Amino acid sequence: MNTKFIALSSFHRLICTPIYFNSLPINLFHPSWYIFSPRAFLCTALACFETLSQELSKLDIGNDLNEPKDSTDVLRKWGCSESDIFKIFSGRKSIEAMGVVKLQSKLNTLSDIGINPSELVKIINCRPHFLSNRIKCLDERLEFFRELFGSREEILKAIVKNPSLLTYDLQGKMRPIVEMYERVGVSKMELSSMLVTRPTVIPRSTLDEKKMSLIRTGVTQDCKMFKHVTVLFAISRSETIHKKIAYLEKFVM
Repeated sequence: MNTKFIALSSFHRLICTPIYFNSLPINLFHPSWYIFSPRAFLCTALACFETLSQELSKLDIGNDLNEPKDSTDVLRKWGCSESDIFKIFSGRKSIEAMGVVKLQSKLNTLSDIGINPSELVKIINCRPHFLSNRIKCLDERLEFFRELFGSREEILKAIVKNPSLLTYDLQGKMRPIVEMYERVGVSKMELSSMLVTRPTVIPRSTLDEKKMSLIRTGVTQDCKMFKHVTVLFAISRSETIHKKIAYLEKFVM
């Protein structure tokens, strides 16, 4: 009995001494309980362990061990292989020095879009400062992409090909450009394929009356080449267009 009493007393001190266990019902471990009633002690111990478990979950003890320590750890936990991490960091100290919280937020956003580690490597190779740019109006932007590209697969293909689609001004640039093309007869479906093959469509497109008159002179709206000619003229400067036309008139026609 003395041996059991010493063991149980040691167990009592082990469980109830730490400061974060102060809220536990320590008085339930009164020695008289388990000396004269082992069953009462066991019931009390089970109740204490249940309370202990609840307190630990509130304190969230141990979770800090799973927190990433640096950018490398963040990328690793996101699913990047060592090869992916090497490619992402290669010559890009700004990413390596990026804060843990900021990088986690960026990667969570990319996960919501559906971008995986291998696609991120392709994006970084294309746009080295991509992770430094802020993605605004994400939900509205994705809804706009669904209207423009249709399927999720096509949206991802367009973003990987032209990551700037996530950073262009949605209301001030992207919507007006798409509406401009629709007014001259280029549908969203036709334009979506051009956005994948020609990443400069959004930032460089302008259509004035001079350009439109040149387009109408060469092709009609029902021509299969109409969308290609329209986009090509829209992203080109007027001076460049006139030089090319002059060249064709001189050497081809």
